[in-house]
Amino acid sequence: MYQPTLRNRRDFLKTVGAAGAGVALSGSALAEPLDLHVPKRKLGRHAEMVSSLGIGGHTLAVAKTVEESTRIAHEAIDYGITFFDNCWEYHQGRGEEWMGAALAGKRDRVFLMTKVCTHLPGQQSKDKALAMLDQSLKRLRTDHLDLWQIHQVGSAAEADAIFAPGGAIEAVESARQQGKIRYCGFTGHLNPQTHLRVLARQYPFDTVQMPLSVFDSHDDGFQKLVIPELLKQGIAPLAMKTLGGNGQSTTTADTRQEKGLAVQKAIFGNVIDSIYEKSPQNQLHIQKALSANCFGDYYTRTGLELKKRELLTFVILISLGGVESQVSAHVQGNLNVGNDKDLLIGVVTQLIPYIGYPKTLNAIRAINEVSAE
Repeated sequence: MYQPTLRNRRDFLKTVGAAGAGVALSGSALAEPLDLHVPKRKLGRHAEMVSSLGIGGHTLAVAKTVEESTRIAHEAIDYGITFFDNCWEYHQGRGEEWMGAALAGKRDRVFLMTKVCTHLPGQQSKDKALAMLDQSLKRLRTDHLDLWQIHQVGSAAEADAIFAPGGAIEAVESARQQGKIRYCGFTGHLNPQTHLRVLARQYPFDTVQMPLSVFDSHDDGFQKLVIPELLKQGIAPLAMKTLGGNGQSTTTADTRQEKGLAVQKAIFGNVIDSIYEKSPQNQLHIQKALSANCFGDYYTRTGLELKKRELLTFVILISLGGVESQVSAHVQGNLNVGNDKDLLIGVVTQLIPYIGYPKTLNAIRAINEVSAE
């Protein structure tokens, strides 16, 4: 029986790298260090050059020890990776702390970025953002960042809030004046339209980060909607989740409820806050479980854009039957994310042979009632 040869990840990457360069190597040659360096690219409208691949603080902090994390970071630097990505909230600060330890004595060899978490409840103000910045600088063992990004702008309300008086943009301006940051940007995981809403302000961002992969090649994706606007404004596009991430998941046990709640609000708006407030204390755990599981574990995954996930949820619900209130809620959710009435009716029509006429008519009634409101 044929037994495939198992290789570790490093040998695999070396083989792929060599093949990509058009070099044929024997098995013994792969044991020798390869003279390969990650190429650099221009940072948008600036002359600054950064590596075309980056290394993330979230992943570094998954290593078993800080020593292993440091070894990985040093090897990345040796291969020409200069872009180091992090975030104030990663692993409750360990992401930045371990990266800071790894970069001791090597800070001048990297382009260091971290993100500020003004999307979190109670953290939206300029003062809170600047406090997070100081904490990040301390953890990263540096007196300045090369890039500071506003993390996870996930809804129209959040897009507007960062420009509000006393908001995140004012923190960016203050940090730049104090010499604590060189460049600024923002990130988002969910909806290209939210990115465009921020970009419509014509603020001189230096970078914008978004999911980009083969799954994003459709007409409503970041690639076709956001990148042209970034190039027009001279802003550097930063790609994340290009290989789908770790099993497409973007949350941890610590962040699933918080990030799921953010997705719920992005779809349904402030009504989610009202639901939480009106929920009896002995039932609030159910609302939190819904946010963490359905939205935190699944809606935040890479591979499908938010509009498609919400449309699939609608399909599942109308196929179940007996869940009319949930169907109505997700009709509204679909309309909110840009799936219009005609699309929903078209989907229901295609499902008639599979769900039958009673469920079809219930779905159509829900669409008509919600869209008429």
